[in-house]
Amino acid sequence: MLTTLITSIAFHPNAQVMLTAGLDKTLRLFQIDGKINPKIQSVVFKDMPIYHAEFHPSGDQIVVSGRRQFFYIYDIQSGVIDRCPGIWGKEEKSLEKFSMSPCGRYIAFLGTSGTIIIVSYLTKKWYCDLKLNKTVESVDWSSDGNFIFGFGSEGEVYQFDIEKKECVKRWVDDGCIGATVFKASPNEKYYATG
Repeated sequence: MLTTLITSIAFHPNAQVMLTAGLDKTLRLFQIDGKINPKIQSVVFKDMPIYHAEFHPSGDQIVVSGRRQFFYIYDIQSGVIDRCPGIWGKEEKSLEKFSMSPCGRYIAFLGTSGTIIIVSYLTKKWYCDLKLNKTVESVDWSSDGNFIFGFGSEGEVYQFDIEKKECVKRWVDDGCIGATVFKASPNEKYYATG
């Protein structure tokens, strides 16, 4: 039996569907029924081992990325795969880490040198760069998509206003040593690092 390393798992925002993706370059969709969970379909991306995949909040499309300068958008209904040739004007060698905004308007790619690269989902073009002092390890969004939180390698959390394209708050997570992930609660009153 052939096994593959799964690098991404996500649930559909409004249907009983789950995706898995991995280094075997395959995106798989499953119908979740709690018993058999049958596979609906598999999609192979021949030129990219998949490091991250995420449903668009509408549930109609899936963004797929890897250690490449480009990314893909897969339309679930039509089966069309759109290759987005990267971010014009940016020289990122890898777009493997990203996060979709809950409003569906933006994709945040984790760039080099502490840069969060915001791309318009509609146009697939660069919107702005948001900068941390050190490397960016993780990002998370406010529930309305108006703010993004960037988490740095030294335990610093930055809150950026997307519309103003600026940092509005910054603090250190005391006691944080070598953390790599950040998550804000839906009401933004709490956050967790790990």
